[in-house]
Amino acid sequence: MRGNRTIRLDVSGGEFLNPEGLKEMAENLKREMETHSDIILGDYEDTYFNLSLKTQYVFTWAATFCRKSRPIFVFVDDDVPFCERRLLRSLLDLSPMERQVLFHGRPLHGNKVFRFGRNEVGKWSVFKSEIPWPEFVPYLMGCYLIISFENIEKIALGMLFTQSFPNDDAWLCTIAYRLGIEMKSVEKIMRRYQIPTQKPTYFKSIHKKCFDFH
Repeated sequence: MRGNRTIRLDVSGGEFLNPEGLKEMAENLKREMETHSDIILGDYEDTYFNLSLKTQYVFTWAATFCRKSRPIFVFVDDDVPFCERRLLRSLLDLSPMERQVLFHGRPLHGNKVFRFGRNEVGKWSVFKSEIPWPEFVPYLMGCYLIISFENIEKIALGMLFTQSFPNDDAWLCTIAYRLGIEMKSVEKIMRRYQIPTQKPTYFKSIHKKCFDFH
């Protein structure tokens, strides 16, 4: 339920919200932790309506526990098979100063806010009480983000003072804008054809829009 709306999430973000699915997810998570030493940051239902909360958990954890190593963070969707070697090569070509101000991705401009009604898009539609303006600020798509620790730290603090809303990508870049962090295209440091891996993958589908910079 969202307000007076009942929204059905029967694809990604909702298919496991049932007793059988939750049990399967818990078993998979246990195996994942035993194999890869994964870290649990929070406990919440996996829906499109709390993406900003999940983002805040990640940024807060990173800013708190990575202060000694101060790494560069890469946020990538599970349907974006990227080439880590090309990315590393591109980052090594940057100066130390450039590596401290990374906030790069696939920019979007002029994105309309979806409303409930005739042309609603269930998982992305929002109420005016959540997002009052008709158009989002320019933002970076969350499918492929490269962010320096310095900016992770600033944004994590900014999140504490900025009202969240369902579109986590737009929320993230709203905070960055308020902090004076410049949003840049990833093509400033590497060509878009260099992002995906050339190795065979087993993805059922690939997030092609992430690689479309026109």
